[in-house]
Amino acid sequence: MVWWIEPRDVVVTEWVFVIIASVFFALRIYIRNRHLEVRKHAFKRSKFKLSDWVICVTLLCFYGSVSCDTIMVAEGFSDERLSLHKILTDPNSVYVRFEKGKLRGLLQVLQFSTLPYYFSLWGVKMYLLVLYYKLVKPTALPKQRIALHVLAVLVALTCIGWVAVNIFWCWPIRRNWDVENPRDTCVAYFATKPYIITVTMHAGTELLIFSFPFSFLHILRRSGKKQFYAASSVFAFGFLGVIVSLGRVAYIFTAGHGAPIISMGQAWAALEQCVGIMICCLPAFKTLIEKGWSKSSGSERNLGEVIHSSLREDDTKGKHPEWVDCERSWENEVRGNWNRRGTIIDPEIAILRVESFEMQRYEFDLVQEPVECIQPIKEAN
Repeated sequence: MVWWIEPRDVVVTEWVFVIIASVFFALRIYIRNRHLEVRKHAFKRSKFKLSDWVICVTLLCFYGSVSCDTIMVAEGFSDERLSLHKILTDPNSVYVRFEKGKLRGLLQVLQFSTLPYYFSLWGVKMYLLVLYYKLVKPTALPKQRIALHVLAVLVALTCIGWVAVNIFWCWPIRRNWDVENPRDTCVAYFATKPYIITVTMHAGTELLIFSFPFSFLHILRRSGKKQFYAASSVFAFGFLGVIVSLGRVAYIFTAGHGAPIISMGQAWAALEQCVGIMICCLPAFKTLIEKGWSKSSGSERNLGEVIHSSLREDDTKGKHPEWVDCERSWENEVRGNWNRRGTIIDPEIAILRVESFEMQRYEFDLVQEPVECIQPIKEAN
């Protein structure tokens, strides 16, 4: 069954998903840097971390894939009746309706559009692996760490395998845009066998990645229901991406060869990319929600609030704040769980004390400059 939709409407839908993903990314960056005031050394402290760069590249790949679809629609693939049928008697075949030079260029764009699309999907996988490596410490969870190494190797191999399948399936590669002999052309973009192979690799690794955290979520449950349910919802939301992927596969197989070149399949793909980027941004939102809970319950202030309030202290009286040692610093709290030999005293506490899987290293860097906490001594009356 084919859902007939104008290619221009498909492109508009794709750009809507791009905007949504961009908003989530911008909010993520804002949340991670919201307590840094615009002053000297602020940009130095707000440098992108590895996870930020991974999401940024993934978002750029999303822009690239949608831009390719936009170019194809603008240059001629705007008719939903167009197809890549090799039958020259078909009036809707692109080999009949298009001039050879123009068609060759459009087919090259079509072949190239698969690269940013799949790299955006594997970018989400890479981000989650980076997140897991920050969370799963070898001394705390040695078995899960080994499993994580195996999962990382599997993701890397599937990425290499996908590139090989999509690029070298039609050999020589120029057969993908050969317009001189339409009956001998081989368009890998619409080939069934490479699509089944790549979808299997994508869906398989996706299920493994989003299932991996549930092997240690029981540890989070011991520390409190709020932290457990927050982390569970973040990872469980990832299965929405799996459902979207399966929906795209179901549409493509039910549509068969009757689907137009720019069709509902591209809209499904854009939704899949958008959901993946949203999943990558959720951990930062988790931190904001947890800090809101902490404020409403009247609990002890977290590190971000201490730094923000101390940097915001008023200098109106023209006096420099004194440097004093905090009675309870976050740094000592984390390091206190390790003995002098460098081994962990309580393996479970290594994750239970982390407010956010991503913010641990980021906030620790803020403590380092300077090492002492800033606390202005109240002026004597």
